[in-house]
Amino acid sequence: MEDKTEKIINDRISGLEKRQDKFEIKLDDLDGKLDDFDEKHDSRYIEMIKITGELKGSSQATEENTKRTADALTELVDEVKQSNKRTDSRFDLVNNDISNIKTKVEGQENAKQLKLEEKKMSNATILSILGGGFLIIQALIQFVAPLLFS
Repeated sequence: MEDKTEKIINDRISGLEKRQDKFEIKLDDLDGKLDDFDEKHDSRYIEMIKITGELKGSSQATEENTKRTADALTELVDEVKQSNKRTDSRFDLVNNDISNIKTKVEGQENAKQLKLEEKKMSNATILSILGGGFLIIQALIQFVAPLLFS
């Protein structure tokens, strides 16, 4: 019986050893998977840190570029305003010159109109005088001459 008992014990021990080997294999597998997971996790963490650093740098560069662009646009607007002021003052000078020239031209037109009116009046006066002279001569001939010579 001892032999049988020993055999049963030996069988149980070998069964337990087999189970233990299976568990060890499973534990080694699990340990390998855990190591793979840790490596992936570590690499993802490192990649995430790298990406975050790049994003921060890119964000800072974008902020600086935006600020420089805004400053450049502000300076450009100031320059355009100054240029517009200079242009407006030049246009004012040109408008004043044109107004002066227009006034002179209108004055000359008025003077020409006045001279034409004077000529018309002098021509009318001459015609009136001549017409009046003819009427006086005709009146003398018709009325005064027969009285004197009759």
